[in-house]
Amino acid sequence: MDVLHGSGRDAGVVLGYLGELGEDGRALHAELGKEIEAMQIARLLPAGPDAEDTARLFGAGARHFASGIAFIECLLEESQRRDVVLIKGSRAQQMDRIVEALVDDFRK
Repeated sequence: MDVLHGSGRDAGVVLGYLGELGEDGRALHAELGKEIEAMQIARLLPAGPDAEDTARLFGAGARHFASGIAFIECLLEESQRRDVVLIKGSRAQQMDRIVEALVDDFRK
């Protein structure tokens, strides 16, 4: 995320549910929202059951989705070619499909 912060471009984070966080997942997801907001990242699109607090604590510019696959359309509509986007999550959240959709859209 340091790279995003220093990129000089509009930056966004697409964050899938991080199931490996275990019992503390909800609290750690919430903490991520605060940390990402403090880095002056423009947008945060978290997905999954523990990510609601991530969006809430990030504040304006965040939009929570029930699953990773649910926000492909939103991401494609809102992203510009010069945007820098970090995508973090697991295949269980189908984050690989989000990457594929962005790459396909970029190649058009």
